[in-house]
Amino acid sequence: NPVCDAQKGVMFFSECSAGCKRQVQENGTLSVKWEDCACLSYGGPDYDPSKTLTSEYCNPSCGFNIILFMILLFCAIVATFATYS
Repeated sequence: NPVCDAQKGVMFFSECSAGCKRQVQENGTLSVKWEDCACLSYGGPDYDPSKTLTSEYCNPSCGFNIILFMILLFCAIVATFATYS
């Protein structure tokens, strides 16, 4: 199951690929969190063993970028066909 670092928007394939060692079950919920994940430093010195990952997919935050891409793609296609007229 994938795990998500919601603060940085990074998703790992599983808790093992994130290097997590401890599972935390919240009382009264089905939500599973993972602690002590070694791969959360992302190559930097900011490793914090108390930081948690959640067992879920990360929500993509590509709203504005995808709209801009679609508009530019549409303009490029129209310009391509306009040159052949």
